[in-house]
Amino acid sequence: MPWRAPSIPKLLKKPMDEFDFIDQILRPLATHPGAHGLRDDGASLPPPPPGQEWRLTTDTLIAGVHFRETDPLDGVVHRALATNVSDLVAQLSEPRFYSLNLSLPENIDLSLLGQGLATAQDTYGLGLLGGDTTRTPGPLTISVTAFGLGVMGQNPLRSGAKVGQNIGLLCAPHGALGAAKAGLEGHAAFERAYLRPDPCLSVLGELRAAQISSMADVSDGLIQDLGHICSASGVGAELQIGAVPVAIPDAPKLPQITWGDDYALVMTADTLPQIPGLIEIGQTVPGAGVKLLDRQGQEIEVKTPGYVHGAGL
Repeated sequence: MPWRAPSIPKLLKKPMDEFDFIDQILRPLATHPGAHGLRDDGASLPPPPPGQEWRLTTDTLIAGVHFRETDPLDGVVHRALATNVSDLVAQLSEPRFYSLNLSLPENIDLSLLGQGLATAQDTYGLGLLGGDTTRTPGPLTISVTAFGLGVMGQNPLRSGAKVGQNIGLLCAPHGALGAAKAGLEGHAAFERAYLRPDPCLSVLGELRAAQISSMADVSDGLIQDLGHICSASGVGAELQIGAVPVAIPDAPKLPQITWGDDYALVMTADTLPQIPGLIEIGQTVPGAGVKLLDRQGQEIEVKTPGYVHGAGL
């Protein structure tokens, strides 16, 4: 029977302290025995099935940095889980559990936050294992560590690309590159891409059946995230800008493919798998770094390949 999100109380009769929040909002989300009912300072992971291993990833979102302070809390916590799920999919791992650290300012609607967590963890098949909650005079900060199951020996690390391979791009179900940027800028058709991104979890089975040498999720911009593959693998890459799909075709492409928050997948393979939506956008070559080429084969200058904390865009 599929797991269903428990209900979260919508009406709170008195302001909640830390322990009320854990008891009323978080404990109903921690249904796995390994969470120990959130009554201990640690959790227990079950042993992985034979031939599989646990893989984990972590991400932190800060109000005013990764999302607007006015964004609805249920959307914010959805994004927090979705970003981690996207990283797990890039490791060919099935999401199972997560831990959650929250630094909460005053006047946070904890009921709405809990409802968002319940819906998002139900969507992605996750269960809460534990975490920590604190009050802060600063911005709302959400840190998630997600655990997924992957097949041993089947993990397309960024270091696996080889010269002469094809580069593929699989856009997330919520839209082509730049969709989240468009949503942030007020395009109603792309609002969901920004507030509630949908990573490529639905094609995990097809990806596992393919022969992919390296893969990364596109969260900080296509050129920058592909550049991480090139750096780890000791190869270069040539991308054809005309092949890269963007959310608003009539708008300049470069800002859309370098902004980030796309949660697409970029990968390399000798032969790209036949997965709906997966397209070839370039090839790996001798050398280093990523070159973006126009239709005439001329290199396009890219001053800022993606988002870097402390550098801005």
